[in-house]
Formats: sequence, C-alpha cells, structure tokens
Amino acid sequence: MTNRLFTLALALAAFAAPGRGVDLIKEGAVFKYHKGTKDASSPRSAWTGIDFDDASWSRGKLPFYNNEDVEGGTELSDMKNGYSTVYIRRKFRVADPSLFGAGTLQVKADDGYVAWLNGVEIASLHKPSSTLRYSSRSAKTNREPIKWHETKIHNLGGTTEKGWNVLCVMMLNFSKGNNDAYLDVRLSSKEREFVPPEVISVSPEPGELEKLDSITVKFSEPMSGIDAGDLMVNDYPSLSLSEKGNAFTFKLDDLPPGKIDVWWSPTHGIGDQASPPNAFAPKNDPWTYELLDLVPPRLASHLPLEGTVRQFSQAEVWFDEPVQGVDARDLMANGVTAVSVTGIGAGPYLFNFKPILIGQVELTWADDADITDFNRTPNRFDGQAWTVQVDAEHTSGDVVISELSAASVKDYKRVDGDWIELHNRGEKEVNLEGWSLTDDRGDLAKWLFPKVTLDPDERLVVFATGEDDASN
Repeated sequence: MTNRLFTLALALAAFAAPGRGVDLIKEGAVFKYHKGTKDASSPRSAWTGIDFDDASWSRGKLPFYNNEDVEGGTELSDMKNGYSTVYIRRKFRVADPSLFGAGTLQVKADDGYVAWLNGVEIASLHKPSSTLRYSSRSAKTNREPIKWHETKIHNLGGTTEKGWNVLCVMMLNFSKGNNDAYLDVRLSSKEREFVPPEVISVSPEPGELEKLDSITVKFSEPMSGIDAGDLMVNDYPSLSLSEKGNAFTFKLDDLPPGKIDVWWSPTHGIGDQASPPNAFAPKNDPWTYELLDLVPPRLASHLPLEGTVRQFSQAEVWFDEPVQGVDARDLMANGVTAVSVTGIGAGPYLFNFKPILIGQVELTWADDADITDFNRTPNRFDGQAWTVQVDAEHTSGDVVISELSAASVKDYKRVDGDWIELHNRGEKEVNLEGWSLTDDRGDLAKWLFPKVTLDPDERLVVFATGEDDASN
C-alpha cells in the first residue's frame, strides 16, 4: 500500500505534457469497505472525513458486486437479504493540488450511490430524500446495461489538499432482497493550464476612422465571463455584445468626432475556459482611435428669414456646430460686405450692414471665406445664400405681449414657472415662424418660434422655462 501511494504522489508532482491527466482512482483500486449492517460511524457522516479511523474495515478491490458475472473485484455474496448499503473509502496523496484542473468522477452503480471528496458531497445517483443511514435504499432501480455516471469537478485543485485526501462512496441497492448489486469507481484529473488568454487582434485597428459603431476583439482561445460592460469607450460601457468563436463584437453608442479612448473595465471578470479559468490581463490598455469629422458646418438658422421685412441692416446666423474664422467680410448683402460682426462658437453671429431701404437683398458668402469647424483636419463651410425683400410699407402682423407672469400662482400654475401671453390684435392670421423672444439685447433671437399660426384675436401662452422642450 505504501509503495502504491508513493508512486501516485510522484505522478501528481510532474505531468508528462500539457493537456494530459492523471488517474487518481484506477481500475481495480483497493478500497476499505464496511457492509451496511449498521452505520459506518457516529455521527453518521464522520466516515467521509480524511481523519476517520478505518483500520477495522475490510479491504477489497474494485468493483464491488453481488450476483454479477465479473472477473476480479470484491464479491458481496451475503448482501441479498442481508444489507442494502456498502460504505467504501480510499485515501490518496496529492503532492501539489495547484497542478489539477478539472476532475472527473465516474461511477457505475446498480442501483445508486452517493460520493464524497474530503467530506464534501460531490455526486449522487438515485439518492433517497431521507437521511442517509445503513438501511437506506436507492430511490429507484438502475436499468441494465449499467452505464457510467459521470460528474465533472470544475476545480479539483481547489477541492483537494496537499497531502492526504479521501474519496468515499456509499453504494445503495433498491432493496435488501435485490438479486444483484454493483459498484465501480474512477477518479481522474486534467493538468491545470496556466497560460492566460491574450488579444490577438482588434478590428478596426487603432488609428484614424471615418466611422466607429462597433469593435471586434479576437482572443487567443475560447473565453468566459465577457459582458458588454467590460469594454469602456470614452468612460462609457458598450451597448451590447455578440460572440462568434473566439471573436467578440461590442456595439457602441453614437460617438462624437475626436479622440476615442478604449480600455477594459478594471472590474471585468474575463477569463479563459480552463478549470479554474486563467484571468485575462490586458497588455495594451488603452488603445485610441481618432474619429474624423468629414461633414462641413452648415447654417442651422438665420434672421431675417426668407420673405419680406420693413428694414434691413443686420443679419444673425447660427451654425450647426462651433466654427472658427468668421470675419465681417465673409457675409455680403448685394455684394457689399458687412461692416462688423460679433459672435463665438456656433453662434449667434451678428453681422451689421449699411441699411438697405427697399428692394431685394441677396445675402451671400464670400468665395474666400475661411470659416471652418474645429476638426483636426478642418472642414470648410461652403456657404448657404438666402434672399429677403425690403418694403417699408410691409406689416408682419399686430401681435403683442398681452400679459406675462414672473411668479405664477394660479390658472396656468405649473412647475415650469413663468409664462408669457401673446395676442394677435390684427384682422389677419400671423405666422410666427422666425419671430423670437429674448431677455438679452445682445441676442435678439434667443428663443425662435417654430411655424405656428395665430388667428385674428387668438392668444398663445408660452411657458418660459428656458429649456429646449418641445412641449413648451
């Protein structure tokens, strides 16, 4: 027995090659056993522990059987009408549990069994619902031919200990009067794999891009524990994740142009599919993209709108993004450049012109205007012209502020607070598109009205929240 255990310890200390395994309980292994004519220990579970004294137990080779056509093994000729259970246990020595990966327990039982490793239950077949004792029976019979019942032990290295360990199995027959019984056991382990996973490719590769809506990361081996939130893009997790083999595609939210930093969340639980998994440790973290903006800036709005005005001496414009390089000579009225301009960012930019008292005014942009956005390679504004008609006799309607509230307490009371009432005093309907409200002399178009029509004598209440809310 001593020589046999010493040989096993040597086998565990050095695996022959990566991916190979070791048999801990082999065919024909010798077990200590106790026939179930009484409980094996007191308390009943004590016999499954490493330190249990089994010196008084009998010794026998696998398999244990009664009334079966078997060569070798241990025959239990007195089992029929004598007992329905048999307790078997075998100690084995482990030199280095950290070398173990996944383990496999195989049991061939007629009719059932319960197995423990170092006192911890690891597998069972047809286990009764009542407390286990010497008179227990399997919950049902096992159909012949009897097949191996296999249980995977995810991390055998974490279940076994350095030094002595013990595998215990309780054979369960369906009844004392059963004609036959059988129990055979194997325990094996794969060598633990210590190579951590790596990223072998990222698509698209870091650098300049015109579009970035997803990132595909390919790993060196099958992976586990990857979630959409593991990949961070400019401080935000990706939206969703799809998988194909070792490649994982992270769907991204809409990203603004500019520098895009990508890194792995420090709290990720990514690992390979080894048992136990080897943790993924990013080596090139973070990586960077430059999302190019190839869309030139455009006018978002302008005043006056196309149509008829009573006088003309100013034009106010807004761009759809912040711009630079705006100069008074960039905008012309009938070919004459503006006298001055003020503004910043996306606007408003207020161009002042010499007054035009009557006739058509064509507002155009100079061919050499150097208005651009702030992209690393700036996109140039290509100009958008419009036309207005000046007519001193023109009337745009008789709409006035008829009432306002700076501290609403009733009638129109709401959490938004202040409100303003407009009244069309005229005899014609008035389209308010292009009209505006402001509390700033320097920004006369602070709140522009959309296309909305006031009929004669109609009133309109505007809630002055100061927010971009379509319901106000």
